[in-house]
Amino acid sequence: MVIYKILETEHEYKQLEGLCVKHGLNAPNKGITIIAKDNNTLVGAITLQNIAMIEPLVSENPIVATKLFNMIEGVVLSNNINIVRCNTQLENENKFFKAGFNRVFENNIILEKIYGV
Repeated sequence: MVIYKILETEHEYKQLEGLCVKHGLNAPNKGITIIAKDNNTLVGAITLQNIAMIEPLVSENPIVATKLFNMIEGVVLSNNINIVRCNTQLENENKFFKAGFNRVFENNIILEKIYGV
């Protein structure tokens, strides 16, 4: 019988890490994770992370752009947002690297679902 519950213990997290490694994924370290256990063995998991998207960040003045970014970063931190993603043009990518962003999903398809519209 499969039991579904919120991830709570260190033992459950270790099981989640093992399952993720088996499938070539990184174990989540933030968000709400619901796990499925069958006879005390982890058989599935899903994690919901609080993710924000910067789109657009536009300014012809780099000082203004930096100030805008710093202000929105304050909003991110005050709202306990775990992850911030952005779309940018190739020529602006290094600016985001300098702000602490990393390129993700090199060869993956990113899908989006909008709620509340």
